[in-house]
Amino acid sequence: MSAAPALLPQQNRRFLAEWLVVVASLLFLAGFVGYSLHQEHEEIARRERERLTTQARVIHDNLGRQLDAINRALTNIRDELPYWNAQADGMAQATRRLGAFAEAMPGVRTLAILDAAGTVRASNQPRIVGGNFREREYFRTPLQRPDASMLYVSPPFRTSLDTWIINIVKVVPGPDGAFAGIVSASLDPNEFAILLNSVRYAEDMRVGLNHGDGKVFMTAPPREDLAGISLDAPGSFYRRHVDSGREENLFVGAMRSTGEARMAALRSIQPAGLRMDKPLMVAISRDLGAIHARWRHEAQIRLGLLGLFVMVGLPGLYFAQRNQRRAEREAATAAAELRANRERLAVAADAAGIGVWELDLASNRLIWDEWMHRLYGIPPASFGGQLADWSERVHPDDLPRITHELERAFAADGVLDSEFRIVRTDGAVRHLKVYAQARFAADGRPERVTGVNYDITEEVRDAETLTRLNAQLMEQSELLRAQAFIDGLTGVANRRRFDAAIEAEWRGCRRDGAPLALLMIDIDYFKRYNDRYGHQAGDECLKTVADLFRARLNRSHDLVARYGGEEFACVMPDCDTAGALAKAEELRVAVENLNLPHEDSSAARMVTISIGVAARVPDDATSPEDLIAAADAALYAAKNAGRNRVAG
Repeated sequence: MSAAPALLPQQNRRFLAEWLVVVASLLFLAGFVGYSLHQEHEEIARRERERLTTQARVIHDNLGRQLDAINRALTNIRDELPYWNAQADGMAQATRRLGAFAEAMPGVRTLAILDAAGTVRASNQPRIVGGNFREREYFRTPLQRPDASMLYVSPPFRTSLDTWIINIVKVVPGPDGAFAGIVSASLDPNEFAILLNSVRYAEDMRVGLNHGDGKVFMTAPPREDLAGISLDAPGSFYRRHVDSGREENLFVGAMRSTGEARMAALRSIQPAGLRMDKPLMVAISRDLGAIHARWRHEAQIRLGLLGLFVMVGLPGLYFAQRNQRRAEREAATAAAELRANRERLAVAADAAGIGVWELDLASNRLIWDEWMHRLYGIPPASFGGQLADWSERVHPDDLPRITHELERAFAADGVLDSEFRIVRTDGAVRHLKVYAQARFAADGRPERVTGVNYDITEEVRDAETLTRLNAQLMEQSELLRAQAFIDGLTGVANRRRFDAAIEAEWRGCRRDGAPLALLMIDIDYFKRYNDRYGHQAGDECLKTVADLFRARLNRSHDLVARYGGEEFACVMPDCDTAGALAKAEELRVAVENLNLPHEDSSAARMVTISIGVAARVPDDATSPEDLIAAADAALYAAKNAGRNRVAG
């Protein structure tokens, strides 16, 4: 009996030490879990900020190029206006020219020339010619502040067709420099919707295109309730962006327009080479809840495990100690319970994927827990416990850097927070996150380093996958852009490609003083062919004839295009009239030799073609439209002369 009081202080000290160890371990684990969760939360936010900023820059660069193209188109139209004004059919020529520009620029819906009174003189949309739009803001602003070098960007407005439009405007100065009207291009929201949707990589993601004054132009996905509203309110993302004076910003918080908690990247679109009275603005945002949904799930698991540690470890230790006080024979049971608790703690740590290590700098002795051995693929029996056992598993490309960072950390604040790769004993490469803290002696020298490793390989692979998918998206975008200039049935160039090509070749031949030839080709009595053999056979006939043209016009700079219906056009740079007539006759004979039956043709019993030929050396007094008109007239003459012939 007398031995019990003597043993009590020693037992209490041991029990107290056990409690201190358990509490310290739980505090350390809680601190590590909290720190790791905080770091992961910040890393997710950082990655998302970079993604949103990158996608905003993609929109900025694309729209910047389109605005530059529109500015050049409006300038060209304005420069040609004096010539049109001097012609009897000048406005008809202007209308054709505006139509060609609109076809070549998918992002433009309407091009128009307005006089000083606001009346439309010419447009690619005939229904608005003669209309007066003096009261529209896009006309009043340049009227009140005319500047021939300025590109005016109107606020969004709703048209009579219930569509939201932004107009891009250039002032037309008169001979005396006074205001003489405007040239205007309206942005096509359907084309811009394709661009805005192309950068969305998550369902909760929203992309908005706004006017510099704060009015919403359009969103993807579309939100009719937001179109036309003003974002210019105190404390709004828009107002904060404008007040910052910066080209791009990223904000996190509640959006004034919807009340949603979102992360948003804003970027002003105002290319350096353009004088714009107002910029456009792109805003790309994601829902904060969706961004951190996966992180919250992981946090619940880890915090649940931490709660399990507390609920299991502390009561376990309490009951173990109480059992020890009751009787010596219950000590074994208490020890077993403690071991069981420790095993559960180890299982929980293993599930969390965290490896703990310690390095004695004086001896280079390295201590690993069981998870570190699993992570590196080194069994405890094969582990020498020296720093070299670790360094020989570090990826050779990362070893110099991580060694330097470790030494620099010891020379500074004793904290290492970095990433590196290892090569496991089975050859697998893994990406690890390391966080370590050094303990210093009284003289300031580091003595020991305690740290943790955890595997971030899947996160790295996810980032690489996102990069690859973005590259594939860009390739698909380029493919779609190329397909916009190909006729879907025949595979040759379409009318849009023809219009762009003849303009370009006309300029090139005018610069070089070379002739430019044009063949206008019509399949004889093609309507009768469709009526007799059916439209499917008619489509096959068109494809066969187009393939023949493409094979016979084998110079790299010749262009075959489907002009419309059964009519084709061949643009032949550096080719005079004699050469064009010879090539036309060759094509006519080749089609005739196909021997495609055409019982209802009045020209022959097989499919034939009529060709109109025109060629000239471009000069300042003529235009591509003159060449097209000459080839059309020749084709008309060939058809009047009985068809299945060439005229020039």
